[in-house]
Amino acid sequence: MRVELAYADPGREILMGLEVRSGSTVLECVEASGLLQLVPELRDAEVGFAVFGRRVEPATAASKGDRIEVLRRLEIDPKEARRRRARRTGADRPSASR
Repeated sequence: MRVELAYADPGREILMGLEVRSGSTVLECVEASGLLQLVPELRDAEVGFAVFGRRVEPATAASKGDRIEVLRRLEIDPKEARRRRARRTGADRPSASR
């Protein structure tokens, strides 16, 4: 069966299609893709997996046509990043008088 594998980090984006045997798990698909050879730092990294944006376990069975995403650990919580941006831009804006 055919699946698609996606991985991105700040410096690159990898998107590849691959043929795997029916019943393959998400982890088996990632291993079969050769991604770990292309991005060796993933071997020791804490990664997660998703199928079409929904988190899944490595042992989840892949289905024909799935887009399997390899997720890196976040460097900063998105809410905290938003707060920091708001503080920076808020300091530059004049306060609105009511």
